Amino acid sequence: MNSMAPPPDAIAAVTHGNPYPWYAGLRSGPALVFDPRLKLWIASRAEVLNEIFANDALRVRPPAEVYLHCEILRARPDVHSIAHFHHELTTVFTLVEGLSLKLIKNHAVRWVSGIPVHADPSHVSDPELGRALAKTLGPHHALLIRAHGQVITAESVPGVLIDSVHFVENAEVMYQAAALGKVMPLTDHEIEGMLHDFTRDRHIAKLWKYYIGIGRDKGLLPKAWKL
Repeated sequence: MNSMAPPPDAIAAVTHGNPYPWYAGLRSGPALVFDPRLKLWIASRAEVLNEIFANDALRVRPPAEVYLHCEILRARPDVHSIAHFHHELTTVFTLVEGLSLKLIKNHAVRWVSGIPVHADPSHVSDPELGRALAKTLGPHHALLIRAHGQVITAESVPGVLIDSVHFVENAEVMYQAAALGKVMPLTDHEIEGMLHDFTRDRHIAKLWKYYIGIGRDKGLLPKAWKL
């Protein structure tokens, strides 16, 4: 039986077909290790990141909302990649009483378990706020932050990119459909059929290749990068 060779390092693991055994090995070792080949420190624990980011000796500061990522990763072992962004039209669905974002387009079935809305619009600037947001997210794959933005979670960087694209597309289409008349979300039967026929890994691989190609063609990504 052929087995896939493990990724050589943390950067290669991001786009590897099956990085999870490698991640498990990393997790079972020291919380902070130095990779001499990459010349980078690799942290495998959310608590280590929290400690580092809180230390004034760190001269390169992380994004202000790093605790959003750390606390979700701590609470959700199945999540390996998180996107947080501020798409204004999608945020509109947190600002209208009695209106919620529905599953409109076919690939929105990814969020069939629900799209919760986090009521606190504050920047997630400390661990307590991060834990509160992770609690709102629960077992779901996406979350809206009232008057703020969106959070998308997935099993990989390619997965979170493709999910983010579909999430925004779904919100835009619902907004456009509402301007024409009564919105018709996907029915339970349609959702069941889509889930039955859909192969997530193949879909992600196809669209990842497509978007990487666009990035290379526009000179945004070096052609030498193995993505």
